[in-house]
Amino acid sequence: MSKALGHSSIRSAVIISGNPECFIAGADISMLAACKCEEEFYKLSREAQEQLSILEHSSKPVVAAIMGSCLGGGLELALACQYRIAVNDKKTVIGLPEVKLGILPGAGGIHRVLKLSNSYLDAIQFVLTGKNIDAKKAMKSGLIHHVVEPLGPGIAPAKVRTRDYLEEVAIDVARQVHII
Repeated sequence: MSKALGHSSIRSAVIISGNPECFIAGADISMLAACKCEEEFYKLSREAQEQLSILEHSSKPVVAAIMGSCLGGGLELALACQYRIAVNDKKTVIGLPEVKLGILPGAGGIHRVLKLSNSYLDAIQFVLTGKNIDAKKAMKSGLIHHVVEPLGPGIAPAKVRTRDYLEEVAIDVARQVHII
């Protein structure tokens, strides 16, 4: 992360998935299951926190372009970005569902949700219940900055057109934020 953001030719960045169904669905649970002791969990969490801290404190703007599931570690990554855009459709859900498994978000997600949310009470409820929210509710709560409406069918399928449009909007935002 620091190598990419530290490169002189990079002025801003966009994080977007090639899969229109899923931005990032979080950590692989089998990776967590492989941890044999408390120290291994702590190390994994600390490394994730360090990487997301680099992202969050980057002098170069980073935009998360969210289409599809943005859950767990995926949301933690998005919250570390300086700007977040999400598609307003049924497939785009945002949440920290790991609490339903008895696992706390380990990469700073709780802290960032509380810091970014417009309502402390809503943020606490969001973090403690593990319920997913849609893009509009995430924007209302302060977790998302901008919502993009999905496009209809054309020459390319609607999902592909929407993903391409989301990418264009995110790149434009990254350029504008860099100029400011």
